[in-house]
Amino acid sequence: MSTGQQDYKIFDMHTHAFPDKVAAKAIALTSARADAPYYHEGSFQSLLEFERAAGVAGFLLLPIATNSAMTVAVNDWVAEQIGEEVYAFGSVHPEFEDYEGELDRIKAMGLKGVKMHPEYQEFFADDEKVLPIYEAIFARNLILYFHAGEDPGYPPPVKADAKRIARVCDLFPQGRIVAAHMGGYRQYEAVSQWLAGRENLWFDTSFAAERMEPAEVRGLIRQHGVKRTLFGTDAPWADFDSAKEALIRSGLNREELTAIFYDNAADLLDIK
Repeated sequence: MSTGQQDYKIFDMHTHAFPDKVAAKAIALTSARADAPYYHEGSFQSLLEFERAAGVAGFLLLPIATNSAMTVAVNDWVAEQIGEEVYAFGSVHPEFEDYEGELDRIKAMGLKGVKMHPEYQEFFADDEKVLPIYEAIFARNLILYFHAGEDPGYPPPVKADAKRIARVCDLFPQGRIVAAHMGGYRQYEAVSQWLAGRENLWFDTSFAAERMEPAEVRGLIRQHGVKRTLFGTDAPWADFDSAKEALIRSGLNREELTAIFYDNAADLLDIK
């Protein structure tokens, strides 16, 4: 157990894995591109072992369809991984033509929302071409989950910066939107200016909180709203204890940490 930890019920809101036949190649390529170490081997089984070793109550698997042709297969695969402790989102590539039909399938398969990664999928978060997809996501009461801010493997311009995500929030006040990496990796001043406090937006802490000063973590979470902040690791790209301890060291109180580590995810995902 990590130094100074109290016991918390934990839901990891941000994890990744790949089908067995591509896991080793996918994790090696991504690790090299981003110059990032990895903490499980890329397969779903290795993710499951990673999360169980950490003692989580559950976790969310977030896939990314990096091209249009793989959209259906990605969603079929991720739906197969759902289990008692495993929840999942689907993914829709912006160039996938029958997004309405695929969103119906995503909903029917029990997936909770749609993960979109503007860097990997090569679009700007507020591009006019993707707004109908967002509208269709929200019409089905699904959650829209963005990679937000910089990505270590990609050069500027940032495709999902705080101002672009703010525009999406303004256009879809009825939607439920998650901006990963504390609202925008390495863009925390802009996040504070443009995103903090929005009632239709949640932040997750993945790959960000452990790279920020404790006071900065505490301040941004309280500015945005403790009830709209979700714990996540970004596994395999994070050490679980480091991600957890970053919140404990931040100075948030036990009630706030209890909400962030589990209760907020349970409410958002409707976990009974």
